[in-house]
Amino acid sequence: MADGSRTTPSSTYSLAAIRSVRGEILALLVAGLVLVIWWTVIASRVLETALLDLLEATTPDDDARLRPLIWAGACAALWLLPALTAARVGLGRSWGELGLGLGGLRAHLPAYVGLLGLMLGVVWLASLSSEFQRVYPLYRGPASGRLLWLVVYGLHFVGVELFFRGFLLFPFERRLGVLAPIVGALPYLMTHFGKPLPETLAALPAGLVLGWLALETRSIWGGVLVHVAIALAMEVLASTA
Repeated sequence: MADGSRTTPSSTYSLAAIRSVRGEILALLVAGLVLVIWWTVIASRVLETALLDLLEATTPDDDARLRPLIWAGACAALWLLPALTAARVGLGRSWGELGLGLGGLRAHLPAYVGLLGLMLGVVWLASLSSEFQRVYPLYRGPASGRLLWLVVYGLHFVGVELFFRGFLLFPFERRLGVLAPIVGALPYLMTHFGKPLPETLAALPAGLVLGWLALETRSIWGGVLVHVAIALAMEVLASTA
């Protein structure tokens, strides 16, 4: 008489298939949760408003100084902490395997410089529109708070690159190869909804190119440098318009 609890070949194959993609599944689940939190708590400005009320920031200067700082700090924490924790604990990957080393960055610096030049041209064209002036500069507070804002804003871009060009890239490389950047580029595009149209349209191709370069260099730092330089240019162009 056959044992009903015996594992069949088909069930064994299914379990093996699940185990083979469990890293990708975990990365997608964590990323989905992070994106939901970002959309409902940070992008919606709920967190900013709650913390400003808690801090009793009632003056226009307080609002202009603290609101962008809260936003950038919350984004940095949300992009960085779950990805770093899940990679180490759930995926068994070192942080270096997410692109936190320099890798082959030096050999690909010309490609990053070319991309930066192209994107700066797009930013300059976008800066001529009233829509751009409505959104930027992000920091409109007193000069005394600008340095802290720039530090936190820069850390936010480390988080962006780690999350979209590290955590949502390298765990998918074995299965998807050069198509792996698509996994992070699509949600990266979604985070640009509501921004000036040229910036939104540029997000997908820029995300794909930065993802491909991260695969080639095994590093996110070129993307961080490009991202920071573009963001600073946007702040300067908006402030001097």
